[in-house]
Amino acid sequence: MTVTTAPPNLQVVVNGSTLTAPQTFWWPAGSGHTVAVASPQVVGTTRYVYQLWSDGGAQSHPITVVSPATLRADFGTEYEIVVTTRPPGIDVRVDGTLFPSPYTFWCPAGTTHTIDAPNPLTLPDTRITFLFWSDGGAQSHPVTCTAPRTYEATFLVEYLITLATTPPGLNVTVDGAPATAPATF
Repeated sequence: MTVTTAPPNLQVVVNGSTLTAPQTFWWPAGSGHTVAVASPQVVGTTRYVYQLWSDGGAQSHPITVVSPATLRADFGTEYEIVVTTRPPGIDVRVDGTLFPSPYTFWCPAGTTHTIDAPNPLTLPDTRITFLFWSDGGAQSHPVTCTAPRTYEATFLVEYLITLATTPPGLNVTVDGAPATAPATF
């Protein structure tokens, strides 16, 4: 009896022992055993979620050996997706919901999500404007999960500066251009 997983090399529990699949056993006909898998199983930035056994059994279930066979546990693949900003800490939207960055989520392989960098953000004396995404996508655009990935939105941060003089109303030069104080830029 061979106990395996799809994709291969994930963990299986056979008769209470955790092993890396595939594993082959020589068991007598008619003997009973238990097979199980943990879910999810995380390998780096990829996560595998149990879907079904090839014999239709539950995630953990007994089996009886009746003939040579291969028993396979099928898993769905999910990838770690990180949505972050430069400078850090600016809110982003994923599928229409606002999250503080960096925001991390598990994305089932082949699914599509929309990432968005809200613009412009205006705080007292500060203006934050979206410039570009690391993948070259538009300010709001779909991404398809095919591998672990980090998407970074870069923003331009501008500060309101007021140049004042004492007494007020004196002439000043800002970047080579004449202005009268108080001058705001």
